[in-house]
Amino acid sequence: LIGGVKVTGNHKNTLSHHMYRELMAKYLDERNKLSYASFQLVNWEAMDKALQSRSPSFCAWVTKHVSGQCGIGKRMKQWGFWDNDHCPCCGQENETTTHFPFCNSPHMQEAYETHSTNFIAWMSEADTDPLINDYFTTALQDKALPTTDIELELELAAQQQHNIGWNNLLFGRVATTWMKLQEAHYKTIHSRRSPERWAADMSYRLLQLSHGLWMARNQFLHERDEQGLLLKEGQTLREGITDRFLLGRPPPLLPADYHLLDNYTLEGLLAKPPSDKYTWLAAITQA
Repeated sequence: LIGGVKVTGNHKNTLSHHMYRELMAKYLDERNKLSYASFQLVNWEAMDKALQSRSPSFCAWVTKHVSGQCGIGKRMKQWGFWDNDHCPCCGQENETTTHFPFCNSPHMQEAYETHSTNFIAWMSEADTDPLINDYFTTALQDKALPTTDIELELELAAQQQHNIGWNNLLFGRVATTWMKLQEAHYKTIHSRRSPERWAADMSYRLLQLSHGLWMARNQFLHERDEQGLLLKEGQTLREGITDRFLLGRPPPLLPADYHLLDNYTLEGLLAKPPSDKYTWLAAITQA
């Protein structure tokens, strides 16, 4: 027996998992990432199964993402690559991997809406228990785990998930109790689907949601728009022109410079080539 479970196959892997599981539980607890008690509630077997068939690069990304050892603002400043730790999309200080769902930039809000909608669609495709479906739909829409109006059948699972926490949910860490509830649902509807496969898919889909946000964040930072500007640069330029144009004719602007406003429309300015937009913004700023 290892950990109270009879081992009938290769004992080496089972023993290794048992040893490092305890070390990881203590490690996460010491760093206030996941309490020791909550660690025992997570369906780690589902996460393991979820990653078994994934590419090495995706598994490497998961490791870096959940540990925060990736190119987020906090690390980029710490490693000396950036002079600040701000989110490149919204400018919030101390960017971490848990910031992405809450980033208030339009680009990231749109990405979150897209990927959370994909997860909700998957739940329906997988014949997820309607009560479980409603719980996670509410959680993703509110960006917080529901604590009120919980159906009686879900109370234990919801409490356990609350103990595990919102951030850990998007790391694919779901309570084992959800799988047991889903198993009962499959039996009720006479489905031959595997609850173990469902739980593994849930962990993977949550990680996929987080990965989609990471990719959207990097797209904003590194990719270019149709005018050749970095998405971040283009947004900053649009915001600068819009703010300046809508300000109108404040007292410091002399009548001789009114042409900078009178000869243009905001839509026309935003449609101009980048060089013209920079020239206009520089001219009215100087004026």
